[in-house]
Amino acid sequence: LDSRASILDLRVECQDLERFSVINRFAKFHGRGQNDGAETSSSEETANAQKSCPQKYVTAVPMPRNLPDRVQCLSL
Repeated sequence: LDSRASILDLRVECQDLERFSVINRFAKFHGRGQNDGAETSSSEETANAQKSCPQKYVTAVPMPRNLPDRVQCLSL
């Protein structure tokens, strides 16, 4: 089994991340009006609940000088 991600896998992953980003932005925007009169502790609980959700991270590494054949690289 090949463990490398294909271009299609990366596209699907990017689309999912964009979708989650839009949903989170709407939730934060619409949730602001409800939290205006709320206590500090409930705001902290909301922040902690958001942190507990799994997040995906991308790390940049230097490009190697010699690439094997059939390797596809995306510029960031």
